[in-house]
Parts: sequence; structure tokens; C-alpha cells
Amino acid sequence: MKVRAWFTRDKLRAFGIHLGISLLIFSVLLYLVLVHWYPQPLFATDGGWRAIRIITAVDLVLGPLLTLIVYRRGKPGLKFDLAAIAVVQAAALAAGVWIVHGEHPAVVALVERELYTVPAYRLREAGVAPGAVGRRFRAGRPPLVVVDLPEDDEAYRALLKESVAAGRPLSTYVERYRDITPATLAVLREAAVDVDGYLARWPRFRDRVAAFRRRHGQAADRFLYLELRSRYHWALAAFDPETRRIVDILDVPPPTQLRQRDGDRAPRQARGAGGGARG
Repeated sequence: MKVRAWFTRDKLRAFGIHLGISLLIFSVLLYLVLVHWYPQPLFATDGGWRAIRIITAVDLVLGPLLTLIVYRRGKPGLKFDLAAIAVVQAAALAAGVWIVHGEHPAVVALVERELYTVPAYRLREAGVAPGAVGRRFRAGRPPLVVVDLPEDDEAYRALLKESVAAGRPLSTYVERYRDITPATLAVLREAAVDVDGYLARWPRFRDRVAAFRRRHGQAADRFLYLELRSRYHWALAAFDPETRRIVDILDVPPPTQLRQRDGDRAPRQARGAGGGARG
């Protein structure tokens, strides 16, 4: 009876109104997350679910729950309480959106023979506006670029030394970004993993590859499969050279990771025109 008395019609109505407003805000933010900030296929690899959990906790749980707790019709100071809840929710939501936006993948960069997803905050730390990179390079969303590093070994080592000293990954050297052209496409082809050779060495992943090929049909044969190091996952990215986009993730451990697990200390392949040592 006490529980029923606490959940009054007025209290539930206020909760419903607040929840409805929060749902409208959530819908807008969900659109931004799914379409602009964490688009497929990087949604799962770069924290898209984490972003949604943050927004859900702040927008759909925090504010409406506080309203449900404090609302009582005719309560002294009710307007002040509701205003305080609105301020707290707005501040928490702004902080959550700032985190979610700052961590979204702003660019995918090929460094040496591996792709690295670069979050927006990393570009800002390097003094670059993420939006400017998106407008300049349009091969995909987020754009895919090749980091053009020195062919000369001495210049290459000097750049690595500078990168380490500055704590700046090579994947954030925007001044060395190159768009997808016939020349850089050749670099991507050189870096691509031969899936049949991969299966010959690690046949235990044959079922995953077969499922991927069934899903994409003949198009899977033209994809370039590139090692992808993202924020939360390491897999193979399927890049379509015709559309110049990463179209899907082949969820198998890339060769570099498997060789490390197997204790294979064979030297890495020589770097190409887009080479580098760290993302």
C-alpha cells in the first residue's frame, strides 16, 4: 500500500513528461552516434555501444528518475527542485556528449601496413579541427587516408624520434595525410592480407571467413583486407577499392596479432610509401 501511495498519478505523469522530452533528445543524439560519429562498420570496434550507454544513463535514467523521486504535487520548493534537476541533467548530458564526440573515430589512417582509427580528441591535441579533415578527405566516413612517411631511413628514424618525444602517434600527422588516389591505392593493395594464405596458416578461422563471404557474395573477392587497430578491437577491415570505403569488418585476429601470440619473431615486411612504425 505504501508503494502504491508513493507512485501517485501526478508523480507518474511528471515522470512520463520528463521521459518523453528525454526520449526526443535521445533520438537526436542516437542519430548523431549511428550516422555521423560512430558509423558502421566502426560502431562496434570503436565504442559505439559505450557511447549509447553513456547517453542512455544520463538522458533516459538520471533526469526522469530524479523527477520521479522528488516530484510531489503541492510540495514547497517544487519548482526549484525541478529546475535543479534540469540543470544537473543538462550539465551531465553536455559532459557525456563531449566525451562521446571526442572519442568518435574522426579518421582511419594507414600507417605502414596497418590501419589505425584516430579519435577526434587526438586530432584536436595535434592542433587540427576534425571537421576540417573530414571536408578535405572524403574517401569514406570517417575518411580513410594513407600516412606518407619518409623513404630515407635516416629521415624516417628522425620522424619516429620526434613522434616519441612529442607523444604524438604517426596516425595524427595530418600534414602527411594522402587521399586515396591510384598511387595510394597501390599502397593499400600492398598492405592487404591474402585471406587464402591466412586460412592456410590459421585454418581455425575458416568458418568466420566463409560466413563473411556468403554475406557479401562475389563482392568479397574484390575487397582489400587490411589490419585494423581500433580503440577496442583488432580485426581485418574490408575495404572496397571501387567505393573507396571500409564496408565491413572481418572479425578474425589479424596476422600480426596471431604471430605475436604464436611467438613468431620474424621481421616485419618492409614499409611501403605509406609506411610507419606506430599508429
